[in-house]
Amino acid sequence: MGAGGSTLGETILFPSPECSYDELLPGLLWISESLAAPSSGPSPARSSPAAAAAAPAAAAAAAAPIDFEVQRNRHSSSSSFPACFIPAPSGKAKYVLLYWHGNSCDLGHIREELEILGAFLECHCLAIEYPGYGLAAAATPAAAAAAAAAAAANSGRRVRASVSDTINLWGRAAFNLLLSLGVSPSNIICFGRSIGTGPAAHLAAELLAEGILVGGVVLHAPYISVHKIVAEYAAFGTWLIGDYWSNKESLSSLSPWTPLLIIHGLEDEIIPFHHGKYLFENYGATEAVKAAAFPADSSHNAYYVIDVRPGKAHEGILEHKSQGERNSSF
Repeated sequence: MGAGGSTLGETILFPSPECSYDELLPGLLWISESLAAPSSGPSPARSSPAAAAAAPAAAAAAAAPIDFEVQRNRHSSSSSFPACFIPAPSGKAKYVLLYWHGNSCDLGHIREELEILGAFLECHCLAIEYPGYGLAAAATPAAAAAAAAAAAANSGRRVRASVSDTINLWGRAAFNLLLSLGVSPSNIICFGRSIGTGPAAHLAAELLAEGILVGGVVLHAPYISVHKIVAEYAAFGTWLIGDYWSNKESLSSLSPWTPLLIIHGLEDEIIPFHHGKYLFENYGATEAVKAAAFPADSSHNAYYVIDVRPGKAHEGILEHKSQGERNSSF
């Protein structure tokens, strides 16, 4: 969405922490932000250097563990962004969680959490960094080009590339990387936590508008919209912070087709659980397509990565509700 907002507002919404990792982070890879989807099936020759480095291992997935690590800082550039791939313990998995983290952490902070989640669900995880977080640049050429195109479409009115525009761009590039490695869209789960629920749902909705159905969407501690949660703190905040994502709008585009899981702790003191409850209750799909878990003892930043209810709900969205291919070798 990327509507409105200011530099000050983005600083408030995206308070990047001190970088917690370096180029030696296990699973670190760099993805070209302009990576396009393959024209037909895996095509390493048409993908980024990161995809080309990873493709041989992906092709051998049926026989050996997948290894997406690239050489130290090998593909870092102003036109690429960092991501972290964590393979399933067995090296093979049916699903890949495409993951967007919260706004107070970076890839280094969440790696252990994703290892636990991936091991529990026996799935791969590909986590995306945010602009200005970790090793990621704050501004990138492709995002600036997109802003210039938007300016041209608005009779020359100057348009600044927002952080959310860049996050959306990077999410699509990460999705395209998975496609280039032979992963079916139906085996990709868009998973977002906190602020990350916005770009996760946005990408799934954008893809569906193009006729591409992902395997499912998981939203952990979601908000109805950025402006809705900001207004609950201070109404004037909506003048500073743009309404970058609206999960309400994204989910209305997804239902009743896309499997949805919402997880929201009842003790969440940052994004009240009524946001998640509203999104779940208003998702126009049957119980066969949607699920929710509202743990009584979970707050926004103190929660079990795996506990009984969310854990079972995760399994349900993967095994029973998702549209993933049953015989995927990835």
